[in-house]
Amino acid sequence: MHDAYFPATHSILSMNALLAYAQERYDIGGAITCRFLNLGLNDTYLLQTSTGKYILRVYRMGWRSLSDVSYEVEMLLHLQCKGVQVSFPLTMKDGSLVSMLNTLEGPRYAVLFTYAEGEEPPRPRDEAYSLAYGRAVAQIHNALDDFNSQHTRFRLDLAHLLDEPLQTTLPLLEDYPEHRADLLRIAQMLKEQVSGLPVDKLEWGACHGDFHGGNAYITKDQQVVFFDFDCGGPGWRAYEIAVFRWAHASKEAGEKLWEAFLEGYMQHRAIEPLDLAAVPLFVAIRQIWLVGLHCCLAAAFGDIFLNKRYFNENMDFLKKWVDEHIRET
Repeated sequence: MHDAYFPATHSILSMNALLAYAQERYDIGGAITCRFLNLGLNDTYLLQTSTGKYILRVYRMGWRSLSDVSYEVEMLLHLQCKGVQVSFPLTMKDGSLVSMLNTLEGPRYAVLFTYAEGEEPPRPRDEAYSLAYGRAVAQIHNALDDFNSQHTRFRLDLAHLLDEPLQTTLPLLEDYPEHRADLLRIAQMLKEQVSGLPVDKLEWGACHGDFHGGNAYITKDQQVVFFDFDCGGPGWRAYEIAVFRWAHASKEAGEKLWEAFLEGYMQHRAIEPLDLAAVPLFVAIRQIWLVGLHCCLAAAFGDIFLNKRYFNENMDFLKKWVDEHIRET
């Protein structure tokens, strides 16, 4: 036992080792530096070499299957071929796009991406940026309309957006029976209302999954360059645009930002009335999904923040949104 490593849930990999690993496998010039940018759903590193900047993502073990990662990679290459400005994956010297690292906790996948040029968008978001963001989202949807992949990927359906989040959240609400009852009631209502729609008439297609106004840089000529498609997959486009509505719902200028986003989007792509009418339902579903995600990640990041204040704030948002925007039946 003394010769074995103690089991780990998540390890932080050596920056120097990753820089050498990438330089050996990719044609990216001479290595200069590697910075650990972010410990998030996955680990993100910024590599600087003699040919420029690159982003290395190392997926958490068990977070995405090889098929999931391969779908994401194919989707980004499809967008690049269509001329959409995205951070796209680079091919290794052996012709492959995804590598596997044998880490302390087990196998983890890694992909090297181009660096998204531009600057972080303004904070708080303004109407001009929301307009440009909406245009860019529509262009991505246009480009993905004919996307097909041989790889399977999780679907942004009710199982993924509602059922799975409930499985991770409900056990942590045992000490908050009122919140637990409200969450179960609202989730059931949302499921019934979505299922009661002509679901087959809701637009379905490949989605980014996280168009909340971020996950993008903006260039000097006001072009929006997207990255981080990790939450994407085949899903309802009404949910896709609802994520932006959700992200700005509690902001003072939220309605104006939403209107600007829709204006920009509809300059390049129509939205059917049924999809637009479904947005309030998907805003509430997004809120439940996010809480479920946080509860799912507690084992990796700790659960100290999943306290009374956290559940009060998130359930208050959910109940207020339902009260103001959804007619319960």
